[in-house]
Amino acid sequence: MKKYWAFVFIILVFVFAAVPEGTVYAAETNSIYDELKKNIKEKWNRGMDEIEEVRQIEIKGNFFERIIRSIANVFYGNITSIKAGSLFIGVLSVALGIIMASVAKLNKGIKRFAIGVLIIAIPVALFIFVFGISKFVSLFS
Repeated sequence: MKKYWAFVFIILVFVFAAVPEGTVYAAETNSIYDELKKNIKEKWNRGMDEIEEVRQIEIKGNFFERIIRSIANVFYGNITSIKAGSLFIGVLSVALGIIMASVAKLNKGIKRFAIGVLIIAIPVALFIFVFGISKFVSLFS
């Protein structure tokens, strides 16, 4: 047993002796990383400026067409927040459905509700809603 601990001690001495002392790798500057970070930040800011710049849909035509174009104009101004909100609601619904389905192993009614409504129906309805609004707005812009 003493030979085993002596062998381990010798290996540890050689391992720690081989590691250079005072080497700091995190302090090095990486110009590629800095350039990439700056480029991403510039493109992000430019993209956000383009999103905030909302073009109005021209309201023209007869009374019914003006009503439809006015509704499309409201959706067009809020399309990014509608997409973000529906994504959040969809992810929250799926997560809650998975939790409910895993917890309610014996209650088939709750499990069916969780799988059918929370995991399948709500995300599909949100997808159809967002796709429909986007298609509706694209007709007029």
